[in-house]
Amino acid sequence: EEELKIIDKYPSNNLVESQSKTSFAIATPIRTLSADKEFAIEIYEKNGGRHLRFEISPKVVAKAKSL
Repeated sequence: EEELKIIDKYPSNNLVESQSKTSFAIATPIRTLSADKEFAIEIYEKNGGRHLRFEISPKVVAKAKSL
């Protein structure tokens, strides 16, 4: 397990209003993933117990574009 630091994100705010939706983009350092690994993003609620986890396959990560 390796934690990648987020280089940048858009939009830069961290607030999602109650009963609303949001989309975001993140930039991380470039890494090559082997077929047996996965790229996972975890988002935690500040001062709360809820969190989201997104798992992204290496094939999808390979299609990501460089900034």
